[in-house]
Amino acid sequence: MLTKIDIKIIEEIFDRKFDQKFDEKFDEKFDKAFDRKFDQKFDEVTDTFEGIVAKFKDEVITAIDKNTGELKAMREELTAISGKTSEHSDTLENHEGRIKKMERTTIC
Repeated sequence: MLTKIDIKIIEEIFDRKFDQKFDEKFDEKFDKAFDRKFDQKFDEVTDTFEGIVAKFKDEVITAIDKNTGELKAMREELTAISGKTSEHSDTLENHEGRIKKMERTTIC
């Protein structure tokens, strides 16, 4: 016949072994399920993030291309205006010289 002490010892051994086996099985199953779900979520987040970054990159490059085109046009216009300004300066100097000669001739 089993005594209360025997029953208590058996229960402790059973509880310890059951808990240990349960913990091992649970940990193993949890790790597998968690790893799989974590990998799926991580892949989803990564894909979403890459899509957002690609869209942002495209928007930035498009804006830079537009601004570069406008800058190029402004530089070309500035070059043309600079050339015209130089021509006008030469013409003004020519006129000033001729006017001074005419003034000297008419005054004298």
